[in-house]
Amino acid sequence: MVQRILELSNAENDLHQYRDLMHPGFYFVGDNVDMRTKVRNMTIYNQHKDHHMYQICAYENRISGNHLDNTVAKGDANTVPFTTFIPSQLELDSIASDFTFLVAKIWSQHIPHFKIFAPVLPDNIEHQYMKEMKQKTARINMGVLMKSEQYNEDMTDICEFMHKYVPGHNETDDWTKQPQKVLSGGDYLTFERHKQAQSFGKLLYSTSSARDQGTLYAARNTINARNVTQDPADDFYAASDLVEKVTTAYIITGGLTHFGMESIDSLPCKNVYEGAVGNTNEMKEYIFDQARSFVKTFTLPEIPKLPEYGPNCNTYNCRYCGKKYKQPHSLRKHESSIHGHYDPLFAKEKVSSGKDNNNESDGVSAYTKLVLTLGLLRMDHNDAIHMGDGSRMLKIDQFLVLYYKYCHCTKYAFGTLETIAQTEVLLTERQAHRLIWNRTVNHKGDANTNHPNDLDVEHCNKVFKDSAHSYRGVFTEKVVSRVSKSAMKVHEIIKQFDKMCNVHVPSGRHKTCDKEIDIITLVRQFQACNLFDFIPGRSHYAYPNMKENPLTELDMEFVRDWIGASLKKFQNKHFY
Repeated sequence: MVQRILELSNAENDLHQYRDLMHPGFYFVGDNVDMRTKVRNMTIYNQHKDHHMYQICAYENRISGNHLDNTVAKGDANTVPFTTFIPSQLELDSIASDFTFLVAKIWSQHIPHFKIFAPVLPDNIEHQYMKEMKQKTARINMGVLMKSEQYNEDMTDICEFMHKYVPGHNETDDWTKQPQKVLSGGDYLTFERHKQAQSFGKLLYSTSSARDQGTLYAARNTINARNVTQDPADDFYAASDLVEKVTTAYIITGGLTHFGMESIDSLPCKNVYEGAVGNTNEMKEYIFDQARSFVKTFTLPEIPKLPEYGPNCNTYNCRYCGKKYKQPHSLRKHESSIHGHYDPLFAKEKVSSGKDNNNESDGVSAYTKLVLTLGLLRMDHNDAIHMGDGSRMLKIDQFLVLYYKYCHCTKYAFGTLETIAQTEVLLTERQAHRLIWNRTVNHKGDANTNHPNDLDVEHCNKVFKDSAHSYRGVFTEKVVSRVSKSAMKVHEIIKQFDKMCNVHVPSGRHKTCDKEIDIITLVRQFQACNLFDFIPGRSHYAYPNMKENPLTELDMEFVRDWIGASLKKFQNKHFY
């Protein structure tokens, strides 16, 4: 018996060593490449041509997850509780902790009196894979295919092209083994950022609010940000820049109110630090306590819960006796009539929900809290991307799903829910771990220089287009493949040559100008409006019925049914 235990222990150690030596795996990311080639001598048959192509890049996983099981899915879509996809109190507390760090960081950067606290604050919100996320990502350009993702037959060809590189797919591999599943993705992470801006604008941006000091549109006019329009998609970076300035100005203004400061250069009259300057622990505890109090007061209202009646998963079993039903209506009727479980569908006396009294509410304060909540959520998501913190991104996605549903962004609510379902239920533990932690790439080698992998493919698209436009010949599949595979290498050689010859070339990065003047201008305007004081009965002209938590208007029974129906759709996809 002892010998058998030793053999099993040795076998387990050998298995762990083998998994450590295994290849970390890779994944594909693709994006469409649309370009137009113009002709010099135009004839009836020689016209400008529009090319719709598709570029694929392969990235090596920085987080392998080889120590995890890769045989069965993590869960069952029929039995997973619907509450898995709604933020719990644990997620709320974690997000509040992130907000606390971001608020403390902004106070120490922009308010002169609190700059002495900057050295005691951590540089970043750390996670378990900080070391790995500093590593540079290995990328291989697989080439550009003359296929369009708009057509099913072309997408079939694209999948067949990628399938050639899946380990175990061909006859030369061991026939007893199934091909390994390799993750592939598109541009969801970039569109998450774009949809955040659009949701922000839909809730808080209105051209009729020009007179309402403290609103997003009034702030846009104050700093003369004329490149920001009603639709953030017209200029995403301009809209993103405005949201960042307004959110930062709100946090600073809230800090001045919290500390009883008349201006940004004055001294605190409330919540004053009484410890010794230089005592790192006391200073850190103080600034975090104040930021935590501010976050608790002005952000993160309660998330509405799923109803406690009706099915809590896609298996319709009675929560009391376990009896199984085929229809949710029958289950609800059984639990109500037999077990006395409250259900408004069958209750004789309806429970009325109390409505807010407009005379006792402050619409301006509600708008302020919503700006801070959404603005900090967006800041937290962007920071998670820069740090490569996949776990934090998934946590924020749970909040975004609800806001997407409220703003009727059904496509992105569905896509984000599928990503969460993949990590919780649909994929194996190893594949889910890889999906969570390999959504970003890093080409700098620093802790906070990660960016979305689909954005990296867009950068590759730009380099390919520059090379393709310089080609003087007929575009064939062979030509496109050759140019696309060599474009990035040629680009790197040219950059290295310019560096050796001391030739200055613009980096191509989005340059950041000094935003301090705009932010301080907004702070002065916001402070004059008493945005953080509760004054019953007031409201913005453009938002007469503003709620600090619009999610309370969501029909959570409908959300529950939507989650259940979506899980059935995910489960029926053949590749899970």
